[in-house]
Amino acid sequence: MYIQSLGRFYPDAVGEKINALAHTDVPVLITGEFGAGKTAAAEVVHCTGKYCEQILTVLDCATLTNVAAGERIVDSTDGGTLFFDNIHQLREEMRRMLSLLFQSNSRVIAATAPGPLETEIQSILNGVYLELPPLRRLNVVQFDELLDCLQKRNINPAARQFLREQPWHGNFHALHGVLRRANKYARGDELTLKDIWNAMGIDSEPAAEPNEFDSIVRTFESHLLTGQPLKLEEIEAEVLRRALKITGDNRSKAAALLGLSRHQLRYRLESAATPAESNGAADVLNAFESALRAGETVKLEDVERAVLERALRITRGNMTRAGELLGVTRHQVNYGMKKFGLEKPR
Repeated sequence: MYIQSLGRFYPDAVGEKINALAHTDVPVLITGEFGAGKTAAAEVVHCTGKYCEQILTVLDCATLTNVAAGERIVDSTDGGTLFFDNIHQLREEMRRMLSLLFQSNSRVIAATAPGPLETEIQSILNGVYLELPPLRRLNVVQFDELLDCLQKRNINPAARQFLREQPWHGNFHALHGVLRRANKYARGDELTLKDIWNAMGIDSEPAAEPNEFDSIVRTFESHLLTGQPLKLEEIEAEVLRRALKITGDNRSKAAALLGLSRHQLRYRLESAATPAESNGAADVLNAFESALRAGETVKLEDVERAVLERALRITRGNMTRAGELLGVTRHQVNYGMKKFGLEKPR
């Protein structure tokens, strides 16, 4: 039901466009943030339109090694729909030959992340451009309808309100994952707020007005729940840079804001990675900057401990996977656990 009804949960203009495209055979380029429902939208276009009785063939461009491999898949597909997923991850030398892959008897749909390649791919595809908005743009009615579609159990009002208030950086993918995990904790016909907290690794009710530290950790956690990695060392380097900028390059004040001694700040600056805002870290960095500009002391080591603890909880104690989420090695995770006195979640 989720796939069949997805179109109506977007703002009206987008939903109408998804449903209208299902009854045409023009090529479509779908773009949107991670987890925004690009694959599901492609399935809606295929399953509710004129090609619904034929096969939907998915070609993951992230794993496509050469054009010949793609051509073999295209040649083996007679009619139906060809869906080129992650087309922005296609190697540069292969993008020049995309037109060869698009030449088939099938309906062609492609999905890409927002970025500079959209225009290039769209010019080659020569079709209709469809942008999917992030989940946070849905109004209350649309969001509640989506919850009811994704969830067979009733969701009690407190849990529903809590879900509405989340930033959902991972969009549909993140929301669906939380609901799936929450069902494992549920003991009756209703999902409770406690079930949602358990699914998100929250031990107790968040404060009504969280402090700056809580906001930073919660922002980190929202990203970790999407499964997308965050490079912790690059984030720290950028936080150090911003702290110095905010304090007018006064190292003593910057160190105090970050709960460090001047010596510790100097050591971290000397060993810092290249600052970066990639891999979805912008919101995390903005949360840090908000705290620093407010004059709040945010102890870096406390944040590191809390983030490592949540990464371990989300991965159920898998140190390798926790390291991948944080952009560090398994050895560094093990060292951090010993440093902060953390144990593997059971």
